[in-house]
Parts: sequence; C-alpha cells; structure tokens
Amino acid sequence: MVTAIDDLRTGHLNHFLHRLDASAKPWAAAELDVLLGDAVTRLWPRLGIWTTDDVDTDSTTMLYTVPTAFGSRFRISRIDLVNTDGLYVDRVNNWRKHNDAQVLVKPQISTGLTLRFYGWIPFDPDASDLVVDLEDAVAHAAAARAYGGLAAELTNSERQQNLDTGRVVSYADAVGMAAYHERLFADAISDHPSKLSYSPRASHRR
Repeated sequence: MVTAIDDLRTGHLNHFLHRLDASAKPWAAAELDVLLGDAVTRLWPRLGIWTTDDVDTDSTTMLYTVPTAFGSRFRISRIDLVNTDGLYVDRVNNWRKHNDAQVLVKPQISTGLTLRFYGWIPFDPDASDLVVDLEDAVAHAAAARAYGGLAAELTNSERQQNLDTGRVVSYADAVGMAAYHERLFADAISDHPSKLSYSPRASHRR
C-alpha cells in the first residue's frame, strides 16, 4: 500500500508487536498493511475530517446537492447562510437529508446567497490524510486485530507456532494482547477532536 501505511507499520505497529519489518511470522508486512487500512476505515463514523464547502442558493428549489468536498460518504453537522461578501446571515434550522446526495432545505431561499455546509468525511483508508495524533490509535487497533487473528490461528492449529525471533506466544497471550490493544484504541479515540458531533459547539471544536 502507500507510504502512509508503510509509515504506520514501521513507525508504530512494529513497535507495538515487537517485530522486525522483514519478519514473516507470525505476521507478514502485507498482512499488517491490510489490518492498518481496515483500522483507518473503522474510525468512521465515529471520527472523521472536519469539512466545509459552499453551494449557491436557488429560489426555484428546496433540494440542494451536497458540495463536492464531502464526496459520497459524509455526515452534515449544520448549514449556514452567508451573503455575497462571505458574511454570516443566518443558520438554516429546517433541513433534512433527502437522499444520499441531496438535502431538503425549507423554506425556499432567494437566489444570490450561499449555503455553507459543515460536517465530516471519513479518513482515506490509505491513511494519507490521517491526523498525526491518531496514528498510535490506528496502530493499536491493527495490533488488536493482529493478535486476534493469531489467537484464531493458534486455536485452529492447536500448536505453538515457530517465530523468527525465537519467542512463543500462547493462545491466552494472544487474546490478552488483542484486548489490551483494543482498549488502548478505545481510550485514544474516546475524546479526540475528530469525533463527530451534531451539537452547536461542533463548529468550535477545532
């Protein structure tokens, strides 16, 4: 995968797993890269990137397409109305999702103003836009899944596996380490500024 995933593996995950990057057992680098990508994806919809973009008002309709900056997966927090000078006019209080790409704003608004959308979008699974202070959390989530997978392998094989570092990991050790890293992940994201919110204070969160 891309360099961002490589950096997460070599800069964080390898440290948590106490492995050398060239190690093939019990996890190969390619397997860990997949787990890291899954961990980034797993952040959504609890955490995301605070995003804003504009749409021109149109007096002939109440349906507005969500701005392109939000892509196809998003959560809208609020919509403000601004004038041609970019100055705040009012907050749109009566709006709702119409479909996966549009919102319905009521009542109709005169042409010549701007609807400013605020909300969140998911982090890219390749971690290219992941904020720095979430890197540890993502690595812990990947470590939890790595140990969980190892526990499943040990259960299926009912034998101790050979490790290139000479260590031996039991089933109980693997389950315990999976729970440990999962707890660290949960703690790291519990009050992170990227956490989605629909309250009025959301706009002042960052």
